[in-house]
Amino acid sequence: MKQVRIIFVFIAFLVSISWSSQSQNPKSIQTSISEESFKIISEEDHVDPKFGYNKCNLLIELKSRKTKEELTIIANNLRKTRKNYDKLWIGYYVFGVKDRTIAWATSNFTPNLEVEIIGASDMEIKSMNSVNVSSGKIGKWFDNRTGAECGMILFRKDNKIYMKSTNKHGNLGDDEFICKSEKSKIVYQPKVNKHKEYYIIEKNGNLGMYDESGKFGEAIRIP
Repeated sequence: MKQVRIIFVFIAFLVSISWSSQSQNPKSIQTSISEESFKIISEEDHVDPKFGYNKCNLLIELKSRKTKEELTIIANNLRKTRKNYDKLWIGYYVFGVKDRTIAWATSNFTPNLEVEIIGASDMEIKSMNSVNVSSGKIGKWFDNRTGAECGMILFRKDNKIYMKSTNKHGNLGDDEFICKSEKSKIVYQPKVNKHKEYYIIEKNGNLGMYDESGKFGEAIRIP
């Protein structure tokens, strides 16, 4: 019996060493990002010792959305080859998003690194696009403009038309819409229309978004 106890204690000791080793060197920790997953689309330096300027601005296009940890890795790798600048400002855009008024994320050294994701993550987009209606669907679209990401569904219910809108914070509600024909086009506009907006289903199936100034966006059609 004493021998069995000794063997058991020895095995437990080996298992604890193994667990300790794995926790200190986990294979799941990512230490690098493939350079093929992003590209530099512009780089501008602002150096003027007279006024104390010594910074560099980088704009990056990502092939896909990244996590905060992945952006940190990219930023630190870019910083290694730009150590001569006091500040390094990095803005990220996502491939396929045409509207680039706002960067999807930033990672700025001022001089310490601060990473901020402004737009929606892949998980948040998946959640928005998973929302549906049981019947009466006219069409479903996704507005991928950074900071304005939103899932939209036009549908009929009880002889009325509604739009269901969902952003990354949840369902924004079902707003009643009016449908009318203008210049051989079907126009959808909110019944309560403070911003004087209206929507048109374009020839490509996407949803054009308009106001008094003209077209300001186009939501992508999804199943």
